[in-house]
Amino acid sequence: MKPMQTWIRVTMPDKTEWEVPLQTIYDGIVDLYVHLGKKYDEACNIADEHVQADEDIIDFAQNNMDWKDVERQAVCVKCVPSVDYQDGWVNGKMEVVEHR
Repeated sequence: MKPMQTWIRVTMPDKTEWEVPLQTIYDGIVDLYVHLGKKYDEACNIADEHVQADEDIIDFAQNNMDWKDVERQAVCVKCVPSVDYQDGWVNGKMEVVEHR
């Protein structure tokens, strides 16, 4: 599993950049699979597989989560005036970054 100090960085349409802890995405994966009837341990194993590849993390975040699911944990690292963050979350450029 990737270190939990890893974040997803998304560039919004207004060029602001936001980072969301990978833990938030991981928890979203676990919640989804528990909701679908998997036992918690099974859901964690599935989440562990998802967070191995950056593309899988980003794919899950964009296709299974909304901005409202992550905005409370999001940190603006390059800010400018307000914008539609839901659109940015779903369509913005994302990358996985690690903090030291």
